[in-house]
Amino acid sequence: PWAGVASADELAHWGAVADAVAASLRPGALKRDRVGAPGDALEQLRELAGLVIPAEHGGAGAHWETAFAVIRTVSRADASLGQILGYHYLNQACVAFYGEPERRERWYRASTEQRLLWSDAFNPVSPDLSFTADGDGYVLNGVKRFATGAAVTDVVISGAIAEGGRYDGELVVFALDARRAGVEHPDDWDHLGQRASASGSIRFTGVRIADADVIGV
Repeated sequence: PWAGVASADELAHWGAVADAVAASLRPGALKRDRVGAPGDALEQLRELAGLVIPAEHGGAGAHWETAFAVIRTVSRADASLGQILGYHYLNQACVAFYGEPERRERWYRASTEQRLLWSDAFNPVSPDLSFTADGDGYVLNGVKRFATGAAVTDVVISGAIAEGGRYDGELVVFALDARRAGVEHPDDWDHLGQRASASGSIRFTGVRIADADVIGV
């Protein structure tokens, strides 16, 4: 859904919004880094959460050029929050990359209306997750060792090869509430800078995944 380049008006408008967000983040950046968590500052990112969601789905309909500029501005104030925001845009965009049209509309509408922040559990270095058919859904198990923002954002997007059921043998991409039953955030990352990025592992134990959670195959 993205094409062309940003207009001067678009860049100026969102540049001003990003400047205001950055100004609110800057004073507490050192403290958040020492604590190792974004805390309430994460709420400031919601002002920018719907930036690249297409306008027909309720978002701002901005270009990636604008998103990159916004991430740079936020990162100058707090690199950890800039990292979370960058991952948010990428993972939110997976709705367009993997999603079927009707699912895309539903996910983007929910994201804009609730100003959801996205993260992921896709780290290819970790072992694959187990995704096993159970009734009319699936059960998810396993650990991903690097999941930026997952412990503090609203939605985690992930994928696994289905064993049995309607998607047997296919790579299914799905999204779920970061605090759903069976989802744990061990806070076990050995930090090297950007400590407030919430980049620890994520563990799934018997997590139920329904068809409504599926973005695409």
